[in-house]
Amino acid sequence: MHIPATLLVDLQAIYPHTYVPYPVKQIPAWYVAMSGDPLIGGAMGYFGDKSRFAWFKPFLYLEL
Repeated sequence: MHIPATLLVDLQAIYPHTYVPYPVKQIPAWYVAMSGDPLIGGAMGYFGDKSRFAWFKPFLYLEL
């Protein structure tokens, strides 16, 4: 159950943006707007500078 959420939401912060279709790119935006998740929102750049959340990207690689 968690694998689709991981692939479609969490890991988009490390995928090359050219490989992600536009409708799939909207899923994290919806998720962050709904939940206000500071980690995914920060890693995706929804809350300003993504470099502040550079420490979180190694955890996403581990999740992958």
